[in-house]
Amino acid sequence: MLETKNFKHELSTEMARHKETKIHLSEAMDRISTLEILVETKEKYIATLVPRRNFHNNRHSVLMVPIAGRAR
Repeated sequence: MLETKNFKHELSTEMARHKETKIHLSEAMDRISTLEILVETKEKYIATLVPRRNFHNNRHSVLMVPIAGRAR
């Protein structure tokens, strides 16, 4: 009889641990999904920003050449 109670207690404890682990796993998976979306969004932003910066820098280079030429 004592062994049965002990077994039931151990089983109950393991079931509670399993339930808690499932909850933690679900939270971790949700966090991973959120971070993946965040990374994708930032990568898209950077991909659109880089061409603008190159164009912006090239425009300044072109504008600076004639101004330096006139000063001489």
